[in-house]
Amino acid sequence: MSEFKTKIGTPEWFIGKVVECVQILYCSIIVNISYYDENGKLCIAYFCISQYPPTSHFPQVSSIPPVLVRDFNENEQTIPRLSRKDFEKWLVKSKFAKNNFCTTSTNFLSGLFIGDKLTITECSAGFNNRNGNYIPESENEAFTLTIEYNGKSYKCYSTDKPYAQVAIDIVCCIITKSLEGKNNIKFIVLKRGESDNVDCPHSFMFSAGEHVEPGKKEEKEAWKRAIYEEIGITPEQLKELIENGIDINLRSYKFQVGEYFALDRDPRYSTYETIILTENGEQKKVSFGYPRGSFCTSHLLCIFADNISFGNPLDTEEVNGKLLVPREDVLELIKSNPMIPAHIKMLEDVLIALDSFLELSDEEKEVHMLKV
Repeated sequence: MSEFKTKIGTPEWFIGKVVECVQILYCSIIVNISYYDENGKLCIAYFCISQYPPTSHFPQVSSIPPVLVRDFNENEQTIPRLSRKDFEKWLVKSKFAKNNFCTTSTNFLSGLFIGDKLTITECSAGFNNRNGNYIPESENEAFTLTIEYNGKSYKCYSTDKPYAQVAIDIVCCIITKSLEGKNNIKFIVLKRGESDNVDCPHSFMFSAGEHVEPGKKEEKEAWKRAIYEEIGITPEQLKELIENGIDINLRSYKFQVGEYFALDRDPRYSTYETIILTENGEQKKVSFGYPRGSFCTSHLLCIFADNISFGNPLDTEEVNGKLLVPREDVLELIKSNPMIPAHIKMLEDVLIALDSFLELSDEEKEVHMLKV
């Protein structure tokens, strides 16, 4: 954000400034601000305000393709002919959680829509993560803001580019041996909840997932949190799975399957389209939002156990059901239940990786044995 900061001003420069919302994004908005440059020319700059800290690794932000908001085509950023009513109709059809878009949210910039004004009341360099801890070396990457809208104040973060979502997904399968020594494989499948904070309610998902926040050793810890919160594997059970590794028949293994990155990989972080009726009664397609990168690493946790059960997911809002699906029924479940294409691709890769893993010798599998 150094270019943004030097060309427009220090954090103190933003305090008291009024900005205008020009785009609605998932848990974020794009705003513009008018200012005079060093030559006295009136300029307009665009930047992103987000509800949560940027989920990207610091300080290697350059690893994500840069999309500077300052470079947005101004003609594309003018207010689209999209009414609040049209937006709310689109949101219902999209099956995204209404609390993840400020216009319908009850906890972040509630009611805000394109064209509305906000006032920046506090601004400082850098940001804190969700636990309130300052992230070292983030002062050139983001600003922490307090903004006022409709009589209420909100803590948020601003960056000069829509940050990429970074996540980790972990698929879990349980493998038992038949009397004939054949592998019986079952996948843990989760059913989403139905609250206003949950996207695609009632749909199935084959993986537990976590957004990766900066400033932590997330690759090591995020998957543990994911399987606890969404699958129900407690830290104590995880420790037991690791200790069972002394028994060749009770070992558990974890390994990375793939990496996925694209601007349109996750439909929540994309440009949205909907059909509206013009004043003449004609149907017209309009686009709004802005595509953001979505990076994800997928992992597979294989648990070899004769008798094992896990508790209920800790996050009962995100997950309200859990079932075991035999390996041979997985593809049929995909066909009969809508899933995000990116998740289908991930699952297909997991099935191929699992088959390859099971063909390894016991010595070759040792490399992937679950460890602390």
